[in-house]
Amino acid sequence: MSLVLGIDLGHSKTGIAFVDQSGNLKTQTLLLSGITERKLLANFVLQVYNLLKNLEIALVVLEQPLNTNYFNITKQTLMLHGALFTALGTKNIGAPMLTVHALTLKKFVTGYGRATKADVQRVIAAKTNHHLVNDEADAAGLAFIGHALRKLTLPKAETPLKTILTPEVEALIYNQFGLTVEKVTKFSKDRLKATNRKAYAKRKAQKEVDECLMT
Repeated sequence: MSLVLGIDLGHSKTGIAFVDQSGNLKTQTLLLSGITERKLLANFVLQVYNLLKNLEIALVVLEQPLNTNYFNITKQTLMLHGALFTALGTKNIGAPMLTVHALTLKKFVTGYGRATKADVQRVIAAKTNHHLVNDEADAAGLAFIGHALRKLTLPKAETPLKTILTPEVEALIYNQFGLTVEKVTKFSKDRLKATNRKAYAKRKAQKEVDECLMT
């Protein structure tokens, strides 16, 4: 049975999720260890290879590496990204690969791009009855995005999800999490209104304080 593989790369641990053709979920966490970068990466490649060696992978969905001010984290994440390609190449998977920005993942899973990791965990728990740790919940979200796109013909090369998004593709993904484009649009508008009300109230309160200080 072919599986969709979701991967949330992290600098100390990596969340892994598999979704089968029936939508069943299985997850685990790979702990990253090694005295040197070379040993850490070698250990990571070996873990991934052993994990996948007897599995049929139809699609890989990977969280896009983030830009961050913490250069060492970015560097290590990018190296892990390269190591992942090494592991997949050694396994000779040859499956399409999609990369998904973290904000896009949150938007599709929860309906809101600025949602917290706890929000993602709650949605995945409600969908699967699996209460997962952060990395595994994100990986599960990625895998379910891929599961929604199983029937599409996707490029074999690494492809950012945003480059293939159409209204039809968005609808497929949202449906995977019990959402619709209309619900998400309304939710976004409601959030914006609430944010504007808070900002107005804050400005009004500050104005009143300033007026008191001037009298």
